Amino acid sequence: MKKRSELIEKLTVCLSKEASWELSDAVLQNPKLLPMLVDIIELETHPISNKAAWVLSNLVNDKAEPAVPYFDRVVELALHADHQGVRRECVKTLKLFAQKRILNEKYGGKLIDISFEILEKPVSIAEKHYCLEILDVFLHSYPDLKHEYKSILELNYMQAQGPFKARLRKRLQAVE
Repeated sequence: MKKRSELIEKLTVCLSKEASWELSDAVLQNPKLLPMLVDIIELETHPISNKAAWVLSNLVNDKAEPAVPYFDRVVELALHADHQGVRRECVKTLKLFAQKRILNEKYGGKLIDISFEILEKPVSIAEKHYCLEILDVFLHSYPDLKHEYKSILELNYMQAQGPFKARLRKRLQAVE
Protein backbone atom coordinates (compact mmCIF):
# COMPACT_ATOMS: atom_id res chain seq x y z
CA MET A 1 0.00 0.00 0.00
CA LYS A 2 1.68 3.16 -1.23
CA LYS A 3 -1.08 5.42 -2.48
CA ARG A 4 -3.86 7.38 -0.84
CA SER A 5 -6.39 5.60 -3.06
CA GLU A 6 -5.19 2.22 -1.75
CA LEU A 7 -5.59 3.42 1.80
CA ILE A 8 -9.10 4.70 1.06
CA GLU A 9 -9.92 1.36 -0.55
CA LYS A 10 -8.88 -0.46 2.64
CA LEU A 11 -11.03 1.92 4.69
CA THR A 12 -14.04 1.53 2.39
CA VAL A 13 -14.57 -2.13 3.20
CA CYS A 14 -16.25 -3.24 6.39
CA LEU A 15 -13.47 -2.55 8.87
CA SER A 16 -13.38 -4.99 11.79
CA LYS A 17 -11.43 -4.35 14.96
CA GLU A 18 -8.71 -6.72 13.78
CA ALA A 19 -8.56 -5.10 10.35
CA SER A 20 -8.28 -1.69 11.95
CA TRP A 21 -5.31 -2.86 14.04
CA GLU A 22 -3.71 -4.43 10.95
CA LEU A 23 -4.11 -1.17 9.06
CA SER A 24 -2.59 0.83 11.91
CA ASP A 25 0.37 -1.60 11.91
CA ALA A 26 0.75 -1.09 8.15
CA VAL A 27 0.81 2.69 8.64
CA LEU A 28 3.43 2.33 11.37
CA GLN A 29 5.56 0.21 9.05
CA ASN A 30 5.25 2.77 6.24
CA PRO A 31 5.50 6.28 7.74
CA LYS A 32 4.59 7.89 4.38
CA LEU A 33 1.04 6.62 4.95
CA LEU A 34 0.56 8.61 8.17
CA PRO A 35 0.09 12.05 6.56
CA MET A 36 -2.27 10.41 4.06
CA LEU A 37 -4.27 8.91 6.91
CA VAL A 38 -4.62 12.30 8.61
CA ASP A 39 -5.59 13.89 5.28
CA ILE A 40 -8.31 11.27 4.87
CA ILE A 41 -9.68 12.05 8.32
CA GLU A 42 -9.82 15.75 7.40
CA LEU A 43 -11.00 15.56 3.82
CA GLU A 44 -13.15 12.48 3.41
CA THR A 45 -16.74 12.03 4.50
CA HIS A 46 -18.33 9.58 6.88
CA PRO A 47 -17.81 6.61 7.18
CA ILE A 48 -14.31 6.68 5.63
CA SER A 49 -13.15 9.61 7.79
CA ASN A 50 -14.47 7.90 10.90
CA LYS A 51 -12.68 4.64 10.07
CA ALA A 52 -9.45 6.53 9.40
CA ALA A 53 -9.76 8.28 12.78
CA TRP A 54 -10.24 4.87 14.40
CA VAL A 55 -7.07 3.59 12.73
CA LEU A 56 -5.20 6.68 13.97
CA SER A 57 -6.32 6.15 17.57
CA ASN A 58 -5.23 2.50 17.34
CA LEU A 59 -1.88 3.62 15.95
CA VAL A 60 -1.34 6.09 18.81
CA ASN A 61 -2.41 3.45 21.31
CA ASP A 62 0.32 1.19 19.92
CA LYS A 63 3.04 3.79 19.30
CA ALA A 64 2.31 7.48 19.74
CA GLU A 65 5.58 9.14 18.74
CA PRO A 66 5.10 9.01 14.94
CA ALA A 67 1.77 10.85 15.27
CA VAL A 68 3.04 13.74 17.44
CA PRO A 69 3.75 15.99 14.40
CA TYR A 70 0.02 15.79 13.62
CA PHE A 71 -1.04 16.91 17.10
CA ASP A 72 -2.42 20.30 15.99
CA ARG A 73 -4.43 18.74 13.19
CA VAL A 74 -5.89 16.16 15.57
CA VAL A 75 -6.81 18.99 17.96
CA GLU A 76 -8.67 20.83 15.19
CA LEU A 77 -10.51 17.67 14.26
CA ALA A 78 -11.39 16.97 17.91
CA LEU A 79 -12.92 20.42 18.15
CA HIS A 80 -14.44 20.97 14.72
CA ALA A 81 -14.98 17.75 12.76
CA ASP A 82 -18.47 17.51 11.30
CA HIS A 83 -19.02 13.91 12.33
CA GLN A 84 -19.28 12.98 15.99
CA GLY A 85 -17.43 9.69 15.43
CA VAL A 86 -14.39 11.53 14.07
CA ARG A 87 -14.43 13.96 17.00
CA ARG A 88 -14.72 11.07 19.47
CA GLU A 89 -11.76 9.16 17.99
CA CYS A 90 -9.65 12.32 17.84
CA VAL A 91 -10.38 13.13 21.49
CA LYS A 92 -9.48 9.51 22.29
CA THR A 93 -6.21 10.02 20.40
CA LEU A 94 -5.50 13.14 22.47
CA LYS A 95 -6.24 11.15 25.64
CA LEU A 96 -3.72 8.52 24.55
CA PHE A 97 -1.11 11.24 23.92
CA ALA A 98 -1.69 12.51 27.46
CA GLN A 99 -1.59 9.08 29.08
CA LYS A 100 1.62 8.12 27.29
CA ARG A 101 3.21 11.39 28.51
CA ILE A 102 5.23 11.91 25.35
CA LEU A 103 4.24 15.54 24.83
CA ASN A 104 6.12 18.53 26.13
CA GLU A 105 4.57 21.06 28.52
CA LYS A 106 3.28 23.31 25.73
CA TYR A 107 1.15 20.47 24.37
CA GLY A 108 0.04 19.54 27.88
CA GLY A 109 -1.32 23.03 28.44
CA LYS A 110 -3.14 22.86 25.14
CA LEU A 111 -4.67 19.49 26.07
CA ILE A 112 -5.92 20.92 29.35
CA ASP A 113 -7.51 23.90 27.60
CA ILE A 114 -9.11 21.70 24.94
CA SER A 115 -10.49 19.32 27.54
CA PHE A 116 -12.20 22.12 29.45
CA GLU A 117 -13.52 23.57 26.19
CA ILE A 118 -15.02 20.25 25.09
CA LEU A 119 -16.49 19.56 28.53
CA GLU A 120 -18.47 22.79 28.25
CA LYS A 121 -20.05 21.73 24.95
CA PRO A 122 -23.00 19.43 24.31
CA VAL A 123 -20.95 16.49 22.98
CA SER A 124 -21.10 12.73 23.36
CA ILE A 125 -20.49 11.08 26.71
CA ALA A 126 -17.43 9.32 25.26
CA GLU A 127 -15.85 12.66 24.29
CA LYS A 128 -16.51 14.01 27.78
CA HIS A 129 -15.15 10.86 29.39
CA TYR A 130 -11.92 11.05 27.37
CA CYS A 131 -11.53 14.71 28.34
CA LEU A 132 -11.93 13.83 32.01
CA GLU A 133 -9.25 11.18 31.59
CA ILE A 134 -6.95 13.81 30.05
CA LEU A 135 -7.55 16.10 33.01
CA ASP A 136 -6.93 13.20 35.41
CA VAL A 137 -3.44 12.86 33.92
CA PHE A 138 -2.59 16.51 34.54
CA LEU A 139 -4.45 17.12 37.80
CA HIS A 140 -1.61 15.69 39.88
CA SER A 141 1.02 17.84 38.13
CA TYR A 142 -1.11 21.00 38.24
CA PRO A 143 -3.00 21.12 41.57
CA ASP A 144 -4.19 24.64 40.71
CA LEU A 145 -6.59 23.00 38.25
CA LYS A 146 -8.56 21.42 41.10
CA HIS A 147 -11.13 24.24 41.44
CA GLU A 148 -11.79 24.53 37.70
CA TYR A 149 -11.92 20.73 37.47
CA LYS A 150 -14.46 20.58 40.27
CA SER A 151 -16.57 23.29 38.61
CA ILE A 152 -16.65 21.47 35.27
CA LEU A 153 -17.53 18.22 37.05
CA GLU A 154 -20.44 19.95 38.80
CA LEU A 155 -21.65 21.50 35.55
CA ASN A 156 -21.61 18.14 33.77
CA TYR A 157 -23.13 16.37 36.78
CA MET A 158 -26.21 18.60 36.61
CA GLN A 159 -26.75 17.61 32.96
CA ALA A 160 -25.70 13.94 33.15
CA GLN A 161 -27.75 10.77 33.46
CA GLY A 162 -27.17 7.14 34.32
CA PRO A 163 -23.69 5.61 34.53
CA PHE A 164 -21.95 8.80 33.43
CA LYS A 165 -23.57 10.69 36.30
CA ALA A 166 -22.32 7.99 38.70
CA ARG A 167 -18.76 8.37 37.34
CA LEU A 168 -18.97 12.12 37.78
CA ARG A 169 -20.21 11.69 41.36
CA LYS A 170 -17.19 9.47 42.15
CA ARG A 171 -14.83 12.04 40.66
CA LEU A 172 -16.51 14.84 42.66
CA GLN A 173 -16.16 12.83 45.87
CA ALA A 174 -12.48 12.20 45.13
CA VAL A 175 -11.81 15.90 44.54
CA GLU A 176 -13.36 16.99 47.83
